[in-house]
Amino acid sequence: MTKRQLEKLSRALEAVHQAAQDRGFDVFPNVVLQVLQHSLKIDMAWWGVNADRRIHFSTRLGLPARHAADWETTKDWDPIAEEAIARPRVTVMFNADRLQGLPRKRDWLSGYGISHAMCTTHPQPKLNITTFLSVYRRTQAFTENDRFFMQLLMPHLAMSLNVNWTKHLQDLGAHQTPGRASLAIIDRSGLIHSANDRFAGLVRLQWPTWEGPYLPKEWVLELQGPREELLATRVQATLTIAHELILLRLTRRSALLGLTTRERDTAIAFSEGRTHKQIAQSLGLAPATVRHYLQNAYSKLGVSNKGELGHLVALEIYEGSAFRNDAKSA
Repeated sequence: MTKRQLEKLSRALEAVHQAAQDRGFDVFPNVVLQVLQHSLKIDMAWWGVNADRRIHFSTRLGLPARHAADWETTKDWDPIAEEAIARPRVTVMFNADRLQGLPRKRDWLSGYGISHAMCTTHPQPKLNITTFLSVYRRTQAFTENDRFFMQLLMPHLAMSLNVNWTKHLQDLGAHQTPGRASLAIIDRSGLIHSANDRFAGLVRLQWPTWEGPYLPKEWVLELQGPREELLATRVQATLTIAHELILLRLTRRSALLGLTTRERDTAIAFSEGRTHKQIAQSLGLAPATVRHYLQNAYSKLGVSNKGELGHLVALEIYEGSAFRNDAKSA
């Protein structure tokens, strides 16, 4: 690429990343496509997220509303999509001369006034979803510089979409988000669009055999109703809903919450190295009562010695869930 082309790429990247921070997620995708329209001189574009050839989010530029539904009828014979999927992160180019050898696809595109097309897919293996971008021109063929420009830009588009969704949904529910919460962006179908590294591990606390890209079916069913929290015994799953997207916050439920207040206070004090006598004095209890509470705590927590108890308490404090106000009373 020439110096001028690199400068154009830099300006486009700056505009995309700035919009991800400043624009609401309802307008951000349109802003990005307008940046592309200016940078690549395109006439039309289609940007979205799919899983198993199902479109879960998409934004169009210059295409009629019927386009997505029309594509559903052609997706099983789409050579452009097939090549883009087979060559992830590589922008594939189909100018008019190449489309001559694909008359069915050529004729379908011509119904929208399209003569030249490029497409890129950017898979996210951890989530089993793929971000895609297709851009189109009516008359002017794409060049190799155009193709490489789009290929370099695509990873940033995929990342900026996740950043934008996460930032603005977090802003909406910031007061509800615990410090150690794991976050994911989902839609009503239960598809996970974005998630941080701890998310899958927390889901598997509840469903050990779970694999994405969708939430466990029990939660997907619950998403169809107006809920603020999903049912779970080992994690707390709260929702912030905005438009078609949902911010899901997971936190590990504290094992200590199964203890009474006295059992919990005794267990924590003992794990910190205090003796039975010291605990009895600080809590105003008899040493025999302290031993009784400790025996109950060991049984409920499934631990057998002071070392295991100390490890569990340290983990609970690290997760930030040990001292919530919903513990049982003595």
